[in-house]
Amino acid sequence: CQALNDTVSIFARIETEDGDSIIGVLDSVVVPLDPDMTRIYLSASDQNLVLEDENDVDSSFITAQLLDDNNCPIANGIIDFGAENAGHIGPPQSDTTDQQGFASAIFWIVGAEIYDDEIPYEVDATVVARLRSYPEIEATIDIHCLRLP
Repeated sequence: CQALNDTVSIFARIETEDGDSIIGVLDSVVVPLDPDMTRIYLSASDQNLVLEDENDVDSSFITAQLLDDNNCPIANGIIDFGAENAGHIGPPQSDTTDQQGFASAIFWIVGAEIYDDEIPYEVDATVVARLRSYPEIEATIDIHCLRLP
């Protein structure tokens, strides 16, 4: 696996007239990602939440894994999480991927947010995970939320 998104240092070795070597860092650069070859896999600990009443709160643990096209994990990527349609993320709303490419967040919802014209009250919330600085690299997962009458 390559060290995509890692910072690498460029060293120079200079030999002096008396044969000694001096080694120094010329620059540090980040190995760039290729957006066409990078993806996020998203999972939730529970995709079906059931809330007893409008004051009840329930949650699901969200895990994102950032991988390249060879299924190698990408570390140090900042994943921004968001909730659409209903519910909330975090805090925090972002996490940095570890050496295995994993980042995580908590999705949570309050029963009062689940309303509909018909009983049972239900809503499908969508959790979105986006790689910061690369908004085209994203993944979504739906979480069905049900509030009992």
